[in-house]
Amino acid sequence: MTDEQPILNIVGELMALGPLRRDLVPDYQRWINDLGTVRNLVLPLFPMTREQEVSWYEERTKTGRRPGTKPSSPSTSVPPCVPSATPVCNP
Repeated sequence: MTDEQPILNIVGELMALGPLRRDLVPDYQRWINDLGTVRNLVLPLFPMTREQEVSWYEERTKTGRRPGTKPSSPSTSVPPCVPSATPVCNP
């Protein structure tokens, strides 16, 4: 990586959140293979190789959409969750 500072959207004492970055793929692979990290995620528990993690990264970054979201048509898009008395969430 260059001397350029990464984009950080949320910064805390122990962590910071920002956009996906290719140079962090080894960290993403380590985290997804750590059962303590993924224990509350709804994911199949099997080891991810470096190639699989690179493929995941490339899929998420090539489309320009936010990670973890499904592509949707602009005319039918619903925000992921709208606060209300009864939350309306996109399945």
